[in-house]
Amino acid sequence: MIVYATTDYDYGTMQGSKNNFALIYDDISADYTFEDPQEIHAGYGSWDNYPYTSAFVGVEGRWKGFHQYIKIRFVNASANTKIGFWYKSTSMAAYYTTGVACIPVAAGKTGSDYLNNDANYQVVIYDITNAMNMATGANELTPENGKGPGNNWIWQGTSQFVTGLRFHLMGMAAGGNARSGNTFAKDGTNKTDDGTGNMIAADGSGKVTTWKANEAFTTAKITAALDTRGLIKAGNAIKVDYIVFGSTPEQLLTYKSAAEKAYEAKK
Repeated sequence: MIVYATTDYDYGTMQGSKNNFALIYDDISADYTFEDPQEIHAGYGSWDNYPYTSAFVGVEGRWKGFHQYIKIRFVNASANTKIGFWYKSTSMAAYYTTGVACIPVAAGKTGSDYLNNDANYQVVIYDITNAMNMATGANELTPENGKGPGNNWIWQGTSQFVTGLRFHLMGMAAGGNARSGNTFAKDGTNKTDDGTGNMIAADGSGKVTTWKANEAFTTAKITAALDTRGLIKAGNAIKVDYIVFGSTPEQLLTYKSAAEKAYEAKK
């Protein structure tokens, strides 16, 4: 699937809507039985709270076996450096209240030559429990801040099937929810290369925002740090081979599409 941006992102008119450039799948579930391989079940992929702690490995009743990781294979014909998705679930069926906003990807180049060169596919496997925390401050479970499992119910809830997805692959539309006690892991800024050598505020605001290691999260700074829609320009494109969810990185590494296998066979 190839998707093109037909217009630039405009901060003034588009800031309030997260879905101008999203791939939207608002109803992905016919029923909610975990036996159905098409269902996405939010939660830890193996033992409870793993790999952040091994305390529950082998403990009776602490096995989860749900979908903790996401794998994406796509060509990024743009300067964008962050992707993610918003989702709704059986516990919040009517609303897209939760976003996974900070999955890092490599910036690419615009143009059909880059887009149609199979050598430019990149494969990303990411831990959703980590990405969610870093995106919104909604829990306290990250290797960077060293805290233990906190308010991580949003993705790990054992009764939550994902019922709708909105993928932000051209530029991430971040949510800002500054959970008390969370801090930035290292110094940073939202100033980035727009793909032509110009350093701009990636959220399109024109305002350069900086933060320091151990500085407390604020809603404004989280949004500035993780919103990359300002990098979206008319003509930017993505070519998506697949998006899959799985329990472990090892499991997802074994999954390959027919196109991926064919390309690897030619190398």
